[in-house]
Amino acid sequence: MSDTSLTLPTSTLSAPPIVEILPALVQALRQCPRVVIEAPPGAGKSTYLPLWLATRGADPTRRILLIQPRRLAASNVARYLAKQIGSPVGEKVGLRTRYDRKVSAQTIIEVVTEGIFLRQIQRDPELRGVDYVLFDEYHERSWQADTTLAFALESQAQWRGVEQPLHLLIMSATLPAEALAEWLKAPVVRSLGRSFPVQVSYAPPGRADPIEHLALQIETVVRAGAIKTLVFLAGWQPMQRLQRRLAGRIDGDIYLLHSSLPAEQQQLAMAANPSGRAAVVLATNIAETSLTIDGVDTVIDSGQVRRPRFDPSRGMDRLETGWISRASAEQRAGRAGRLGPGRCIRLWSQEQQGRLPAHDAAEIQQVDLAPLALELALWSSEASVENILPELPLPQRLAEARHLLVELGALDSNGRISVAGRAITELGLHPRLGRLVQCGRERSWQQEAYRLAALLSEGDFLRREGDDLSADIEWRMQLLRDGSQNSAVQHGVMQRIKQLAQQLMQRDGSRNGERKGTGDAATPSLGVLLLSAFPDRIARQRQGGGERYLGIDGFELVLARDDALARQRWLVIAEHDGNRQGARIELAAAISEQDVIEGLQARIQHTEELAWDEASQRLSAKRMRRLGAIVLDEQLVGVDDERAAATWLCELRKRGCGWLRWSDRVEALLGRMRWARSKAAAWPDFSECGLLATLEDWLLPYLPGIRRLDDLRALDFIAILRARLDYAQQQQLAQLAPERWLLPSGVQHDIQYRADASPKLAARLTEFYGLDRHPSIGGEALLLELLSPAYRPVQLTTDLPGFWRSSYGEVRKEMKGRYPKHFWPEQPWSAPATLTTKKRMPSAPS
Repeated sequence: MSDTSLTLPTSTLSAPPIVEILPALVQALRQCPRVVIEAPPGAGKSTYLPLWLATRGADPTRRILLIQPRRLAASNVARYLAKQIGSPVGEKVGLRTRYDRKVSAQTIIEVVTEGIFLRQIQRDPELRGVDYVLFDEYHERSWQADTTLAFALESQAQWRGVEQPLHLLIMSATLPAEALAEWLKAPVVRSLGRSFPVQVSYAPPGRADPIEHLALQIETVVRAGAIKTLVFLAGWQPMQRLQRRLAGRIDGDIYLLHSSLPAEQQQLAMAANPSGRAAVVLATNIAETSLTIDGVDTVIDSGQVRRPRFDPSRGMDRLETGWISRASAEQRAGRAGRLGPGRCIRLWSQEQQGRLPAHDAAEIQQVDLAPLALELALWSSEASVENILPELPLPQRLAEARHLLVELGALDSNGRISVAGRAITELGLHPRLGRLVQCGRERSWQQEAYRLAALLSEGDFLRREGDDLSADIEWRMQLLRDGSQNSAVQHGVMQRIKQLAQQLMQRDGSRNGERKGTGDAATPSLGVLLLSAFPDRIARQRQGGGERYLGIDGFELVLARDDALARQRWLVIAEHDGNRQGARIELAAAISEQDVIEGLQARIQHTEELAWDEASQRLSAKRMRRLGAIVLDEQLVGVDDERAAATWLCELRKRGCGWLRWSDRVEALLGRMRWARSKAAAWPDFSECGLLATLEDWLLPYLPGIRRLDDLRALDFIAILRARLDYAQQQQLAQLAPERWLLPSGVQHDIQYRADASPKLAARLTEFYGLDRHPSIGGEALLLELLSPAYRPVQLTTDLPGFWRSSYGEVRKEMKGRYPKHFWPEQPWSAPATLTTKKRMPSAPS
């Protein structure tokens, strides 16, 4: 480090715990321009270290960048640093977020969000005029933090020399420091920090209502004397429900701390309570790091957090509620030990605490990768550029993201960034929304495009508390234009949307508003704008109208009951809930079929499909125009034999031979053939699997002209199957597996051939008289089923002589009793066989 060239006022600076590690930090920076700093909350990473670095030679030409993951944290840190040196924000301490830009020629320390830093390093990879980059709260592992750190490392190695080194400080309270240091090839400097003990207890709700359980915990700690209680919740809706549940139940003030609230309300929640009464702050994980919330002595932690997760069925991120990590739990608990001994109540069990993951997973594995893919393409044309990242995304998801960018025109077919793609990155929006803004410019619909992009970027400003909220974006845009005081409006979110829209307009050099003119051509179409961003989210109403739509991807989408959009045949879906059983549409705009066809002309496919029609029980060929799963129009066409035959074979393989409903004669023939194959070598396979595998050999020649299932079933399958055998095999079949057996009665009976069992012959017992040898075929005894005169089973045997001389005597007694008119001789093996009663026999026996 160089000698101090500019000394900032330090009279107001206290000595936080991080002061103790400054000598070690100086030594580490002499050895390596990258250092990992592990320090607990309150150690002074964000509030002291940048000022200390500034006193060691920094100036406006050697600035310090302090990167914060959230806008609210960035704003508060900038204000705190500026206050420490008695200077307003925008002079020596600057601030740059999406909504604020307060910097000047005097600025030495710039507090910036991750998105702003990403734009800065893309525009200037050398980071000219920057001496230090401090990555604060890096443990949150957002994709932007991982990406900008990777870019900064390349900048450090390729753009900055020894004489003008770029120093990188990666800071957090709960980093997996060793693993990160190994990747960075950097030393680790640790601060023990200074905090007071926090008593941690566990109070799982069990079967109780979680919100009521939480309200009771708050009541208890307030009555016990808690001064300021910080409650961590998973989002806006549970915060509101809890606020309503607490109304009138505690003697104290209730504040909300959420990014959607106006700045003045956020400041009230973070400041010391002016009334002197007990205070309860209901917050999301926005309060977990960086923010200073005065006076907290009690933390109640729900253990829940809302994180972005990529949903493949939606093709975009959605916020998903889940459990925090152990590291986050420690961060939250530490908020109660800043000023003195504190208390933390965790609303889960101690056993579950041990099952929580140690650290949060890297966001890059879980979110929409389209923005990352575009940034990587802008940074370098090399396809392997993602290898610079600290953790590699899944290749398939990165490939899908690049495919979307090609569809949006942001990348060319070779994966290189296009002129349009470069323009999109400058907007600081998701690539879809950047394309939307470009579409607005192309059609001179800028103002409407800016509002719509801002709305989709910041999220819906209407509170979704029931199932009757319309998905209509046009309605929301009207509320934005009119400044409506609708009770469902979240005014903080609406204000951010208006700010972002204004910023987008200011960046546009043309700023001439909408195109002048009359008629439909001059009227901005939200559907057309939305289509440019979401070409994969078109949906058409199901036949019969109503609230159900078919998406271009084949998914069913559903509007809320009585939604006015249900009068529209075509919709562009911006958001839905991802339910695979019928996704609930949350944001959408109507569009005409003509605009759909014009906008997606390149995606329309002309196909001819031949398929089985269940209703008509025949093959049907249709010529269609399709948009993915949506059939725009179709007409019946003729079916050629080759394609018809291929379709029959395909259907048969799906449905099995049972679909043909073979007659008993065909089944009997197959039984014989299968049994004969077990006795003879080199026979065709007549099993169901064998028949289905060889359809082309034995069935295909008979399919020309067949279009109806009845015609297929009517084919002569006896002849078709026999044709699989040559002459010698047919002769062998007759010998090995005769179709019938002649009994002494003079009657031939069918032999039943069965899989994995002996052939079976069933006949009345009286027809077997005169046989003293057991019938057999192929060297295998037939299974004889001996029947009564009423054709009821009497005996199964594979040893007829043995039966005559053993159990026949008992059978004879029973049969004589039941059927006295029939002949039951004492020695059946030598008696004449008969089909009739004694009276009708030629010579009636006694």
